Amino acid sequence: MPKRPDLPGVDALFRRPDAEEAEREGEEEDRGEAPEETPGPVATEEEPCASEPAESAEPEPRPAKFTFYFTPGTLDALELAWFELRRRTGRKISKSEIVDRIVWTSVQDLDELEKLLTA
Repeated sequence: MPKRPDLPGVDALFRRPDAEEAEREGEEEDRGEAPEETPGPVATEEEPCASEPAESAEPEPRPAKFTFYFTPGTLDALELAWFELRRRTGRKISKSEIVDRIVWTSVQDLDELEKLLTA
C-alpha cells in the first residue's frame, strides 16, 4: 500500500504573511546578522512628539453601559433631535452623548427635576 503524501500542517496553512518575515529575522539572528533597522521619527527636545499626551491632560474615564426604557414618542423625539443636531453642527454626535448631557443637566437642578417628575 503506497504511503500518503505529506501535507502542510495547520501552521503552514494559516500562517500570517508577516510570520515568514519574523522567521527569516530569527534565522538572521541565529547566523549573527542583525536585521536592517528602519529609522523612525526622531523627537527633539524642542519639539515634543505629537503622539505623547500632554502632562496636564487627564484621560477621560470610559463610559459605562446602562439600559433604559423609553416610550416610543420619546425615542422618536430623540431620533429627530439627533438628526437635527448633526445637521446644524456638521459634526458626528451620538445619541449617547445627547442623553448623557440631558441627564447631567437634569441632575444638577434636582428641584426642577422633581417638578418635572411630579407634574
